[in-house]
Amino acid sequence: VDDLVDSGKTADSMINAYPGAYFDALYRKPTSPPHLASNSKTLQGWLVFPWEPMAAPADSIVRLLQWLGEDTSRDGIKKTPERVLKSFEEFTSGNKVDIPALLSTRFDLDRATTGPVVVAGIDFVSMCEHHLLPFIGHATVAYQPTTQVIGLSKIPRLVRAFAQRLQLQEQLTLQIAETLAEALEAETAVVITAQHMCAQLRGVKSQGSMVTSHTANSQNHNVIGWATAQHPETSSH
Repeated sequence: VDDLVDSGKTADSMINAYPGAYFDALYRKPTSPPHLASNSKTLQGWLVFPWEPMAAPADSIVRLLQWLGEDTSRDGIKKTPERVLKSFEEFTSGNKVDIPALLSTRFDLDRATTGPVVVAGIDFVSMCEHHLLPFIGHATVAYQPTTQVIGLSKIPRLVRAFAQRLQLQEQLTLQIAETLAEALEAETAVVITAQHMCAQLRGVKSQGSMVTSHTANSQNHNVIGWATAQHPETSSH
């Protein structure tokens, strides 16, 4: 009997080691293999059992350091597990942002404006969900107001709320545009350029390469044109 079936690797290893033995678990995750502990209670999120120390996530970092061949008792890395956890809490703090509340304060317009609102040069740091390495860049966000606008500070906050989580640049671009469009019932366009450490530090090691992604929830070429014109990497094209 195991406490939790997650990916199922531990369960499969036990089943293979003891053919014919019955295997069960107290809990399983929604993504657990369906053939393992199918009658167990399904829970989402991080689980801490009474027999585990509260430092269980930090223990995982200790094991990773040991796997890398490090002496985890030496002074330089004694507190590294705690630092890593705090870093990841900060990198993923966007998961805790209430997006509807962030965009809830709006201001009515006396009449529709003649041109889009564009906020350029919004810097951000996000985390590649494939390699847990950062990608660093900036965004340009444009929208065509209809009857309402939001405070200009809310747009950088929106970008960073979606950036500070495990992400893909393409998904980040879409989320910003779609969320703003839905909140304001407005046409939107977003352009993002970023450097990806997963491409610069590993694999192809393409130093200095930049990735630019675009999306537009709009047929209005003024909105798209303004976003592109104000974005540094595309303004000269």
